[in-house]
Amino acid sequence: MVEIAADATHNGIPVWWSDSRDVATGSLIFGVGIRDEPVATLGITHLLEHIILNRMEPITVVHSAVVTEETVTFSAWGKPRDVTAFLNAVAESIRTIGDLTEATVKLEKRSVEAEKPYNYNNAQSGLLTYRYGVPGIGSSNFGVPATVSITRQELVDWCVKWFVVDNAALTFNFASPPGLDVRIPIRPVVRFPQERHEIATPVLVESEKGGVALSLLVGEESAELLGEAIRVEMLATLRHWAGLIYSVGVLITRVNESQVELAFVLDPLDRHLAKTVRKSVAELRRFSDVGFAGATIAAVHNDAEASWTDDARKDFDVGTHALDHVFGRRSSPSGERVAAAMSSTSESLRRLLSESMGSLLVAYDRDSAKKKDLPNRSVIRRDKFWPWQPMTPTELASISEEDSTWDSRNSKSTLVLTPSHLIDISAGRSRGIALADIRLVGITPDNVLILVDYRGRYLRLDRRDAVKWKSLRTSILERFPAEIVRTFADR
Repeated sequence: MVEIAADATHNGIPVWWSDSRDVATGSLIFGVGIRDEPVATLGITHLLEHIILNRMEPITVVHSAVVTEETVTFSAWGKPRDVTAFLNAVAESIRTIGDLTEATVKLEKRSVEAEKPYNYNNAQSGLLTYRYGVPGIGSSNFGVPATVSITRQELVDWCVKWFVVDNAALTFNFASPPGLDVRIPIRPVVRFPQERHEIATPVLVESEKGGVALSLLVGEESAELLGEAIRVEMLATLRHWAGLIYSVGVLITRVNESQVELAFVLDPLDRHLAKTVRKSVAELRRFSDVGFAGATIAAVHNDAEASWTDDARKDFDVGTHALDHVFGRRSSPSGERVAAAMSSTSESLRRLLSESMGSLLVAYDRDSAKKKDLPNRSVIRRDKFWPWQPMTPTELASISEEDSTWDSRNSKSTLVLTPSHLIDISAGRSRGIALADIRLVGITPDNVLILVDYRGRYLRLDRRDAVKWKSLRTSILERFPAEIVRTFADR
């Protein structure tokens, strides 16, 4: 059972606790994450989390810090007094962020790169990017190559904006934490609506990532049940019966107050990729039409019984109540989830899946499958996910003799830069990129330009694209505000 501390707050911060186990646990949670970051400073929350811990060293208690799409959580386990001392130190590091040194920033950038080198060094896209674009929730899958150019002042400003009492909560699994003295700034948090470009109809997307991944938009309270049912059935059909894959990874990401993205990651060999796409789409449609096997429903019930132990329920309730309080959302108690899991049937899960099939998004490695082997467009439409788009006759007619042009070094195409577009013209084909669609311009150490648009699609431009490359590069950079032009990490 979840309890609230007698005074409900500590130095203005809401406190939630339950008596759930012998080892003391405490957390300080902030309602800011990857989805809040501007495209030009993606990775800033993760870098700041590293910096906050760096400024607390040495840390002797067992601890962790995690950044998600919507939160940052600092936690510790051990003796109650050590746990509260850790949280006090987190608050002090935040409160004195103005003392941050350039040396610490440089050091922790290296640490962040070492943690996930590919993510740090590359622009990339994933299921959430394909569906929602950037910035916002789609940024969670995008990568953070501009982290290298984030400044000390930007980090300080980010901390000052988000790491405040109005955006925080404390959780414990013990009452009356001894010596607790968490003091952080008090100022209002203003959340602005995020730019969104949601794809809400079935689509097959060409991806640079290996394998096959599928996603659905599902009601938040039922996502785990449906995810487990589909995982069990997919393993049975695609692995044990067809021998196409080894595993089915299930990922659940909250996208708004009532919905989550339910994602399934499959790992076929390249030669089985197209067949896996066809078979996985067909299986989802079959589940939505006829439901799930009795053994699958039994597996869902058994998983619920094993997962929702008494301690797990208490921990879930404390964390959920705290987080939902920060965001002003209604909490869904664990008891409701357990009851829903145990009462689920083949028909109830079939109906839930059927209602979600209109949001199906499937991504596949475009280098490992021939289009003729994939589902045809009458089954699911395709999205090339490429920033170059066909030009309309009206847009082409707007090209004037005053527009600058550059001949390609390696082909017969010509690049034209108009006030509104970058256009690629070659024999029988014209395609363009609207400059207004660009959200980030990256400059790599070898002077390659990377243009990222609102959907998270990106284009590399280098000296092969123009005989007078320096002139093209300069002209493009002049078209964009300085705040979205960033140095990228070395690939």
